[in-house]
Amino acid sequence: MGAVLAASSVLASSLIAPALATQGQVIWQPTTWTGPAAGPPVPGEGLPAAPVPAPLPPLPPDVPVTIEYEPQTTCE
Repeated sequence: MGAVLAASSVLASSLIAPALATQGQVIWQPTTWTGPAAGPPVPGEGLPAAPVPAPLPPLPPDVPVTIEYEPQTTCE
């Protein structure tokens, strides 16, 4: 068991070492993948114009427009 484990670790290191050697020293570099000047989104930018609905026709004179409120007697 120990010999198999040792052999597999040698094999793994022999596969990993060349990949690390060819890669060289890796230094993290910031990118501008979000754009040249990333900032907060601008509302409405890049959106198509919203359709404007047609004005509603006036109500007939016999339709009551009064609003009646019923008081709330209990908490729901």
